Amino acid sequence: MRQTLGNPIAVSADLSGCVLMTPPGLWQEMLPMLQGCAAADHQAKELFRFYAASETPAKVDGRGRVTIPQLHMEWARLAAGGPVVVVALGRTARVWEPRRLALHLRMANKHLRSLESRVLREQLRLLEV
Repeated sequence: MRQTLGNPIAVSADLSGCVLMTPPGLWQEMLPMLQGCAAADHQAKELFRFYAASETPAKVDGRGRVTIPQLHMEWARLAAGGPVVVVALGRTARVWEPRRLALHLRMANKHLRSLESRVLREQLRLLEV
């Protein structure tokens, strides 16, 4: 993952409550797409502003470590020297406070179960017709 992210990396707040790390090239691909959507949609405009305003370049040191800016530490509720969970996904990584990740996963599981239940009920309705 360290090789994928490169050096420097782009660090930003993520809407899910963690720190998002991307290679600068990916960040440069994402912003124009968000900006294009923002021209037509107010929520997309707010999303563009959120990510663009929170993006900060960060250097990777010789041991492969990144210092997360204070703003992002506060956003993700990370404690200096405290435990973190790094989740790599494609060309990005997310840094989570462990309890916050557990809560996020519980909520995602609840939403998936609800979705699964709705889909199953809809399928059963179609079979009744």
